[in-house]
Amino acid sequence: MNPSSEVEKYFWCKKRDMNRVFATCVRCKHYPCDYCTPGRIRELANTDYVVIESVTFISERKKFVLAKMKDGTYKELDIDLKSPNPDHLKDVEEVYVISKVLIPVLTLRAKNESDSTETIRDPEPVEIKGRQRKEKETQN
Repeated sequence: MNPSSEVEKYFWCKKRDMNRVFATCVRCKHYPCDYCTPGRIRELANTDYVVIESVTFISERKKFVLAKMKDGTYKELDIDLKSPNPDHLKDVEEVYVISKVLIPVLTLRAKNESDSTETIRDPEPVEIKGRQRKEKETQN
């Protein structure tokens, strides 16, 4: 295996006390562990080693103010909502108060043999089998 990405590289697994390839971590009973950062898991989800089983959301409470500027861009504002400074709102078209953020969570499952897209070819094509059958019939 040519380690072209972080998923295919070996690392020292502290839970198993051995060198492992990150692509095999999904099969481990300790998954996700400390080594599984969100960036590595995202990279693993984009490979052929796993199947995305489900996507759920967890909600996180955050309160921030987002402003849509007149030129169409968005900018986070640090203003007091009860008494805003008019200088901060000169180029603002709309103000959005956001108090809940949804974070997508992927459930990954290791790919089984049945999930692979490879087709199994018959070692002998049908024409050869038919020809052999005809030869046996003529010999009898």
